[in-house]
Amino acid sequence: MSHRTGTGKALMLLLILVYAVIVLRNAWVCDDAYISFRTLDNFVNGYGLTFNLVERVQAFTHPLWLFLMAIPYAITREAYFTSLVTSVIVALAAVWLYAFKLARSTGIAIAGVAVFILSDAFIDYSTSGLENPLTYFLLALFLYVYFSRPPTIRTVFFLSLVCALAALNRMDIILLLLPALVYEFWNIRGRKAFGALALGFAPLILWEMFSLLYYGLPFPNTAYSKLGTGLDTSVLISQGLSYLYNSVKVDPLTVVIIACGIILPFIFRDKKAIPIAVGMILLHIYIVRIGGCFMSGRHLAAPLLAAVVLLSRAEYVSSKVAVILSLIVILALGLLSPYSPVRTLSGDANDHNQADLGNGIVDERAWYHLTNGLLNYSRNKDQWPDHSRAKEGVALRKTGEIYYLAGIGQIGMIGYFAGPKVYISDGYALVDPFLARLPVRKDQVYKPGHFTRNFPPGYLKTIETGRNRIADKNLAAYYNRIRYITSGNVFSYRRMGEIVKFNTGAYAHLLNAYLTPHLIEISLEYLSEPRKEGSLWYALDNTIFDEQGVQVDLGKMYYSPSLEISRDGNDVLRMLYFNTGRQVAEQVIPPKILPSEGMAVTVVDIPAEAVSAGYDMIRIFPIDGDGRYSLGHIIFSDETEK
Repeated sequence: MSHRTGTGKALMLLLILVYAVIVLRNAWVCDDAYISFRTLDNFVNGYGLTFNLVERVQAFTHPLWLFLMAIPYAITREAYFTSLVTSVIVALAAVWLYAFKLARSTGIAIAGVAVFILSDAFIDYSTSGLENPLTYFLLALFLYVYFSRPPTIRTVFFLSLVCALAALNRMDIILLLLPALVYEFWNIRGRKAFGALALGFAPLILWEMFSLLYYGLPFPNTAYSKLGTGLDTSVLISQGLSYLYNSVKVDPLTVVIIACGIILPFIFRDKKAIPIAVGMILLHIYIVRIGGCFMSGRHLAAPLLAAVVLLSRAEYVSSKVAVILSLIVILALGLLSPYSPVRTLSGDANDHNQADLGNGIVDERAWYHLTNGLLNYSRNKDQWPDHSRAKEGVALRKTGEIYYLAGIGQIGMIGYFAGPKVYISDGYALVDPFLARLPVRKDQVYKPGHFTRNFPPGYLKTIETGRNRIADKNLAAYYNRIRYITSGNVFSYRRMGEIVKFNTGAYAHLLNAYLTPHLIEISLEYLSEPRKEGSLWYALDNTIFDEQGVQVDLGKMYYSPSLEISRDGNDVLRMLYFNTGRQVAEQVIPPKILPSEGMAVTVVDIPAEAVSAGYDMIRIFPIDGDGRYSLGHIIFSDETEK
């Protein structure tokens, strides 16, 4: 029975209504969305496309979604409900396009929409505040044109335009669409076809030109922070495979449908569907290569829609028997899934216990369900979302503070609610173009997609004071180049030249010099803040070093008989004392074993010969330990000069 009949249309509208109800019952907004919302708020209020006002950094990955959101946000000036309403409308448009334009029959459409309703990944990211709903719609639109129209110049133009818009919404989705676009272009190749292709990609080309001019870089800052990790490829691939396996366990329906969508076109030699299947393969290779994501299922929602479309148009699943059997399998997998979206989390659920799925992967909707889920909204709440980071942001705004160190925590809600005048820095380097170029800490179990960087000695002082206080001279010079690009006059000729040099690797030697193992040189003022016993050895303001050691310039001659030092408790250190370049004494600092890992505070008696001669520099080298060395503070008991 065709779904174009009156009964078929009524059935489909009813099922789409069911989808809308399930989406609303599971509706939520995540912290990462508020990173974009802060930029959105700055943009609407005339501060530019910025996260922190003093520097131009693209902290969002979805320009098209941000601009779409800007229209209703300019009216409401409210992010939570505005994003939910926009998301639901766009997601419903995508499902409608599938049900009424892409599915071959009512039965097939029912089975396809049932997949959307029962897929944990698809429902979770039909809201969330992220760009997925617009990806759904653009992908459905691309596939509708691709499968319904013959290859013509006009078709190539329209497909390339939708592909460009989809890439503007999320860059990596181009991997899914590009093989089909190439296939269509190849069928009518020629000068006119190439012209149509170029014209269709004009929005993406124009955005890249704007990005180079405005931000000084062609890609979002998150691309540099997440892809330039310095981690071994094998580590990322292992994590990426864990990401896919996680969905096998918690959302088997999504994985089975995607697998069928990839495999069946090759088995039945469906020439038109194979390019889409190839695109899905490319996208999954990319997902594995980058280590997946900490958000369970997020990257699988778009390929699920593509798979449903491929299966819905295939003749080998169009018979009534095939449709009925498919629907039975869909219902069984979807309803029996441990995280089925039809079983919405209860209002008093312990979301964090449900959310941790292992290997750094989290059910984000469960994590934020109690504080950011629409089902738990109440007008009696003083603040919504009712999340500690949102409340912290509101409090921060009231204090009038102009700087906040978020460490490696969530920066979205606190940044949005703190307001535009507060500078937010984070150890994940999501909004920091300088830290994004530094390698990640290899000593931590990282959160996929969120990789922690060390704050180099002097960097915190630099961003607090606005003056370059970075201890390493090469790194300081590298920072100056980035800072000028992100904060200098947009149209200055000097900045244009710096953009060209930076993007062509002219300053790579400065970063490479820092990354090459070397003696870290710092001044005593960087070590003046006391650390507590047992505090984190990898705290952002500690000096992390390797076997090359640390050189501390004291700035003047000291004769103090003792000093207090904090360092990683299980390290054995050798300390050398120098007087105007001449070594006058040395000693070994034994480990101080604590109940758990952390910084150990020790009072050290300085060798008599150093006290007698005086010393203006100390070098510290690790002798033994676990290969992870950290220096917190050095404070002298007596600074009196002789």
